[in-house]
Amino acid sequence: MKENECDRRSARIYYLALFFLALILGLLFELNLFFVLIVILTFLISVPQIMLNQKKYAYETKRFQDINSYMSQMSQSFIYTKDVIKSLEETERCFSEGRMKETLQTALEMIEEGKWDIRGVEKKALEYIEEHYSCEKVRNLHRFFLNAEVLGGDCKREFLIFETTRTSWQSVVDSIRVKRFWERNIGAIMYAFFLLVCIIMLHIMRESNLDIMPMLLTQIVDLILLLGFIVFFVFMDNRLSKSLLLDVEVMDEIKANQYFDYLENYDSKKERQKYKAFAILSLVISVVLIYHRPNSISVVISLCLIFLSFNIHTIIHANARKTIQTEISKAFPMWLFDVMIHLQRESVEGAIEKSYDTAPPVLKRDLQRIIEHLAIKPHDPEAYMSFLGEYNLQSVNEIMHKLYSLSVGSNRDGEVLEVVMEKNIKRLEKVERDSLLFKDNVKTFTWIPFLCAGFGCICYLVIAIMTSINGIIELIR
Repeated sequence: MKENECDRRSARIYYLALFFLALILGLLFELNLFFVLIVILTFLISVPQIMLNQKKYAYETKRFQDINSYMSQMSQSFIYTKDVIKSLEETERCFSEGRMKETLQTALEMIEEGKWDIRGVEKKALEYIEEHYSCEKVRNLHRFFLNAEVLGGDCKREFLIFETTRTSWQSVVDSIRVKRFWERNIGAIMYAFFLLVCIIMLHIMRESNLDIMPMLLTQIVDLILLLGFIVFFVFMDNRLSKSLLLDVEVMDEIKANQYFDYLENYDSKKERQKYKAFAILSLVISVVLIYHRPNSISVVISLCLIFLSFNIHTIIHANARKTIQTEISKAFPMWLFDVMIHLQRESVEGAIEKSYDTAPPVLKRDLQRIIEHLAIKPHDPEAYMSFLGEYNLQSVNEIMHKLYSLSVGSNRDGEVLEVVMEKNIKRLEKVERDSLLFKDNVKTFTWIPFLCAGFGCICYLVIAIMTSINGIIELIR
């Protein structure tokens, strides 16, 4: 009941605030009554969506906080209990009433009902949690729980890696969440500022005996600007309600194999032959263009067209290579995280082999090669140095050198492993931050207020010029 009262109170505040904002803006632009009503109605219609976004934002924030607390508490409990069920029970008691507690209670009930197959039912219970809190980090942790429970032994070092990575991830997502919040507010302030500039411009024109504010065209432009303001705000507000449990998107196996097949079988002469007809056609078009319009612009356009047509196979190849390099740069830190976990109990060769099943698809082809190579020639430096060597990625080469030194060294607990872990966590941070920022397309959104203001000012100038010309024509008559 209290929540409903709070919602009604918030709705009244939003409706009143947007009503008066729309009314004030309409009066400042001196819109006629019909257009003012349209602006007010549009602003009021947006209230339910804004309130829904507010609830989604609170829900997603709580969901993200819950899964972070869950991962931390489950890891801490499992270190001492070495038992998934006991860890779940301890973790469930740590949560107050809410969605996470209900989810954990249901998972425990599933375990209680299927005790005849304890390993199978534990897996199903953890998968049930993953369905409600889908995230790669949760799936990795659960997979480790199930394996560690079977193998036994001390898990403190592995969970230290998990905890460090989780803390880093939390920091990245929190910074993105705050960034989205400020981008929405600053974007709205910028748009409001440019609306003020438009109003000042109209009043300056009026003082110069060029009053275009009452004109229908001006009123329509003003209406578009004001409707654009609320649409822009709601659009930016929608971004706040996005899920924070986002995985880094990596290329699937079929697409990755297509790229690798193309790059490995690339033959410059054969590829050039494929586009021979296109090159000849471009040459003919260029000759015709220069013949009919013999000027410098035609020459420049023709030269560009000829260059592109004769080098299109090279451009496509370079683009494919760059795409694979980008995908490898994203996937490599994720794979190395699994390797670091396995390194706590395995040799470097064993850790690489065990990481294959969960490795990102874009790495599997080269992983298969290094695994086969090491099976025949253990500790062979060429196996490590040739891993993704043809793509010349400095970060990959550096890590593979360190993994080789670990494979031939006697102390995997020393400085080399610590350096690898520290650098990989930083790379994971960058990959996750870049992935979230890419999905946000921030740079595109920041231009919207400038474009709208530019549109308004250009329209005012065009209307003013048209009005002046009409006035001069009337005087001449």
